[in-house]
Amino acid sequence: GEEAWRDAPPLPWNREAERFFQTLAAFDAYLASTQPLGCPLERLIQGPIADALTREPTLVDGWFRLGQARLAAGELDAASGSFRRALSLNPNDDLIVVQQGEVLTWLGQSEEGIEWIRKAMRLNPYHPERFWFHLARAQFVA
Repeated sequence: GEEAWRDAPPLPWNREAERFFQTLAAFDAYLASTQPLGCPLERLIQGPIADALTREPTLVDGWFRLGQARLAAGELDAASGSFRRALSLNPNDDLIVVQQGEVLTWLGQSEEGIEWIRKAMRLNPYHPERFWFHLARAQFVA
């Protein structure tokens, strides 16, 4: 959980992507451990992911995770922007589509949120059950 910055030299795209996903795996393992975080989770995530995206802006999973971190920090507009960027790179990822619908609902744009959530359900007919919860919440506040 201690903050440490290490400047890494840029690598070829495939190596940069490999390093990014190795770092995410290590970070996921750290979050699953019992070690203390040392700072708010969203702060821990945003900096390294934003740095990776500066180096390689086409990492869809990076934009998605940055959106989730911003969402956790309550930065709804910034989260929506990150999800839009992820969607511009992969418009058919049902998890990103439903997340965009959810954040739009929280931003008070529930009608548009409903459309996004329904699109996610069409993209993946075997979607997780939580998609129904997102749809119900959006319809409730619409």
